[in-house]
Amino acid sequence: MTTAPSTAAAQPTEPQRIDASPKGLLGLGFIGAELGLTIPALAGLDDTWALIVFPVVGAAGGAVAGHFAIDNRGNEKAAVATLTLGLALVVPALVLTLWATRYDPDDEDAIESSTSGEEAEQGEEAADEAAPTEEAAPAAAAARRGAVARAGTGLLRLGQGGLQLGLPGVSLVPSYTREELALFGGGQTNEVRLSLFTGAF
Repeated sequence: MTTAPSTAAAQPTEPQRIDASPKGLLGLGFIGAELGLTIPALAGLDDTWALIVFPVVGAAGGAVAGHFAIDNRGNEKAAVATLTLGLALVVPALVLTLWATRYDPDDEDAIESSTSGEEAEQGEEAADEAAPTEEAAPAAAAARRGAVARAGTGLLRLGQGGLQLGLPGVSLVPSYTREELALFGGGQTNEVRLSLFTGAF
């Protein structure tokens, strides 16, 4: 007794289509809020109203632009890319804003210096107290510069003053040493190295 094999026909499946809306709206909304948060902070505007108003305006403008420029046109790739970029930049934007609006002891020193100057006009005793403060300011600045230098050239630098954010150091170095080239042969190439995290422990 023989049985005939059953025949199976594969049905072609259509690729699943990703809907662009509301990914473009959300993505550009995130990016607009992040720009509205970091740009005023880097410009030195660290008032509370600025840290609230500019991100809200940036988010609204980005959301409107994302709706009309991406979602309405059905551009799925741009929608996913902007949403991914907007979510990826949330933490760097917050870190950059906190770094730009951090407590600066120089501002307090300037206020104390002006107050000491007013008191110095009233009597010689206040002038004698202000002089050591002015002499100690360059020494404190030199100590801060030394601590920053010891922390390295990374994007995130851990030093005595805590975790700081700075421009990362970039270097161009050869990929192989002369001994490796002599031993294995081949051609020399260069590598670009970017310092992400350094510190003094």
